[in-house]
Amino acid sequence: MKYLKIIHISKYYLPHRGGIETTIKSLYNMQKGKHDVKIITTKTNGTKSENDIIRLPVFAKFFSTLIYPSIIKELNKLDVDILHLHFPDPFLAFAFCLSRPKYKKLIISYHSDIVKQKGLYFIVRPFINHVLRKASAILVSNPNMLKSSQLKCINTEKLHVVPYGIDIPVLDKTKPLLDFKKPIILFVGRLVYYKGLDILLKAVKGLDATTLIVGNGPLKNKLMHLADKKVKFRDDVDDLTPYYQACDIFVLPSVEPSEAFGMVQLEAMAHGKPIISTSLGTGTDFVNKDMETGLVVEPRNVKQLRTAIKQLLTHPELRTRFGRNARKRYEEMFTATRFNNNVLEFY
Repeated sequence: MKYLKIIHISKYYLPHRGGIETTIKSLYNMQKGKHDVKIITTKTNGTKSENDIIRLPVFAKFFSTLIYPSIIKELNKLDVDILHLHFPDPFLAFAFCLSRPKYKKLIISYHSDIVKQKGLYFIVRPFINHVLRKASAILVSNPNMLKSSQLKCINTEKLHVVPYGIDIPVLDKTKPLLDFKKPIILFVGRLVYYKGLDILLKAVKGLDATTLIVGNGPLKNKLMHLADKKVKFRDDVDDLTPYYQACDIFVLPSVEPSEAFGMVQLEAMAHGKPIISTSLGTGTDFVNKDMETGLVVEPRNVKQLRTAIKQLLTHPELRTRFGRNARKRYEEMFTATRFNNNVLEFY
């Protein structure tokens, strides 16, 4: 493949934590050196532009939508081979319609629908649809996304399933292992409404296991108040590997389709851990295969979630089998190399 000029645009990027940010980081790591690749994003938590990361100031925030007007100027400056936009981002769609970027191919990663702000979606839908129609290819992470009502206006020949992929660092065995009483149930993610952590805390109450909740977010204080003494909270950590290595079960109890994929499931699978997730009709169902790599339960069903956790806690052979299958599925479908190669095909 020839040397390409590539621009990724996303409203958030690391150190802001989330699945989309992890996905873009994975692509950036695989593409840099081989291509001229840059990322345009916003300034968050005092971050500044550096090397290939261009950070733009945020003017305001409206219904969870970042308003960053300088993106219009940046778009007008572009002259690239590949313009890769990461949706949903209503303001980016609006800015694109007001600008005249130069590019040979427009690729859009459609990470999720706009779920919570439905009123906002009806306002911005014409701008989003305009950008989607301009795209050469629209990449979605799983087959369930092809059924999205918000993609119905798009020519289906433009829609392509490209599962995400990540690389996992090797455990540094010189570091001390986590000192928690086994068995360990692990959750990793932002402490927000759609993660279903109140359901998880009810499900693990009274179980003879340590529950580790790793992450931060607006619901932390409320969740800590609901938790019993066997639940341990940890803020965002730079190296999650020891947590995945230590856990016996990984649980993603999400309750809303805002959980469009669940990248943390890939991290757990790469470490050979069994997963318990919920059936949302999104990528969570695609990643974790019921009775193959773990168990799938109904969202908001405390009884089902508790039963699934107890089943894995009391059957170590089942945990081993699911964990082995999870690692195999990760290697076959969800590595960073496979993900990047699939994206490059569309470039």
